[in-house]
Amino acid sequence: MLREIISLVFFLVTSYGIGYSLTFFLQFKNAWEQHIMRIGIGIAGFILLGIVLNLIHVPLHPAVFLVIALMIPLYDYYRGMFRSSMPRLELYTLLAIVLAILLFGIMLYGSFRNPWLENGDPWEYAVAAQYVAEHHTFSKPADMNTFDYNVAHYAEPYPIAYSLIMGVIVQLSKSILWTLKFYNALFIGFALLFAYFFSRALTGSAVKAFLATFLLFVMPIFLTHFVFSMTLAVALLPVALYCAWNIREHRAWMIPAAISIAAVLVTQMVAGATLGFLFLAPLIIILFFYERTNALLIAAASALGALLAGLYWIPMLFKYGLEGIKFQNAIGGSSVVKVGGADVYGLMDFITIPPKIDSTTGLGIVVFILLLASLAFCILYAVQKKQAWMWIVLSWFVLHLLNVNSGRLPFGFVPHRAWVYFAIPIALICAEGITQMSKLLHAYKVPTIATLAVFCALLVFNPGFTKFQLNTSIWPQHWLGPEELDAYLWLKELPLGTPVTSLCRYQDNVIIGFDKRSTSAWDVEQIDYKKALLNKTPEETSAFLEGKQYTHFIIDGECVKRWGMNETNTLLQTYAESQLFGVARQTQGAIVFTV
Repeated sequence: MLREIISLVFFLVTSYGIGYSLTFFLQFKNAWEQHIMRIGIGIAGFILLGIVLNLIHVPLHPAVFLVIALMIPLYDYYRGMFRSSMPRLELYTLLAIVLAILLFGIMLYGSFRNPWLENGDPWEYAVAAQYVAEHHTFSKPADMNTFDYNVAHYAEPYPIAYSLIMGVIVQLSKSILWTLKFYNALFIGFALLFAYFFSRALTGSAVKAFLATFLLFVMPIFLTHFVFSMTLAVALLPVALYCAWNIREHRAWMIPAAISIAAVLVTQMVAGATLGFLFLAPLIIILFFYERTNALLIAAASALGALLAGLYWIPMLFKYGLEGIKFQNAIGGSSVVKVGGADVYGLMDFITIPPKIDSTTGLGIVVFILLLASLAFCILYAVQKKQAWMWIVLSWFVLHLLNVNSGRLPFGFVPHRAWVYFAIPIALICAEGITQMSKLLHAYKVPTIATLAVFCALLVFNPGFTKFQLNTSIWPQHWLGPEELDAYLWLKELPLGTPVTSLCRYQDNVIIGFDKRSTSAWDVEQIDYKKALLNKTPEETSAFLEGKQYTHFIIDGECVKRWGMNETNTLLQTYAESQLFGVARQTQGAIVFTV
């Protein structure tokens, strides 16, 4: 547990230090907002710093990040300029923090109910992060970008932010399984807090910001505990929007805005496209009619963010070419405006919430009805008050609605991934609707607190309870059959980092995902040896495994898939007759051998 605590202290101190270094010259509304948003801006800065360090061949080691993060804060402290205060918490800020802690706890509990990583994607992140931890770089050989020779789907030239952060942290925690689950849940909690302060800056109202945050808290479409880079992207998105909106207060906010925007662009492609085309573009266009200079400044910050993201994408383009990037990111087809648009949703898909842990869809009946009522209030409010922020939110709603339904359109960005971003304008619109309805009822002597309490209770019942159920249920993994799984779960009894490999799996993602050490994914020699395994004698295999410093290896159902039952049984018989290997664990689907 000490290692895990050290990793958390490192992450928070480093993120805050970087955030302080990027904002010490800026004014915040209050100290709590300052401290929390500095962490968010610091996470974005952490990502860009990692990319720059990698570009100039400086090791991605925790000590390097920590030293750089603390340089300016310690210098200011030495000069007596470092100020850190914790004033009394405002009610709605306190409530937002409580919601964030609750959401973090729910996601953490649900994630650790499974002793494995769910579905298929998280195992790929485990390999990519372990590569960073082993090599202190995310750079891989250019020829390791084919189907058989590829570190992991989520290694470069895939957007690298998530794997970069996890790879640095796991150097301290030592457990990739714990690191992915814990920090993914932590990002979800921070996403809620960052959304609160962005909503507050946008609307100018703590009440509306809290209501929007509460809606995000209960809506299943706003993140699940599924380990995926989208979690980090969704956490960074309100940070980028917060900084961009604050450019209206002072143009120096362009610096953290550009860095935060760049961080989103190197975290997930869908998130980058969504931020650019569905959030920032309409914000800039509408604001141009109200505050022309500020709109142009936000546009300039966005362009600067795109240039900073080029620190990652331009070297990737030179190294792998456009086709290599498309291959790694699983982008097919010739259209540049239509990506993953096969999902088609009807009316009932908006009302019901299907049981899914990856990219949940649907609003639930309460949010759906509340949204319809709130839209009328918001349109009326926008027409009467003529405030830019409401028109911006309504434009976001329309564009995200189109994106969710882009399975029917010639353009769009992965409709089933669009729901989580759709949650943001929905929450803001419903928050405004609840506020206006409470004012209307107050005129009839209904206490505002009673109205808010009723709405919150209804939302907890539906969809809040559904979100809790989805995120605390047991979900399967995709890589192992039931008979194989028992043998791999046994690996958890071995010490962290025990060298283990599966002789029929090139990547060994299921080995790394269970906190054992394998170098197969980035070792061409090991991959080639596994391909030719049937032609190798037990003596050759023993010498090879010892040379690679493995103490255990596994023969499992993947061997049957590759070579058939007869060949696999013959292989097992030759190993048994050689008496070179011991059997540590045997199940119906796998055998764990000792070398």
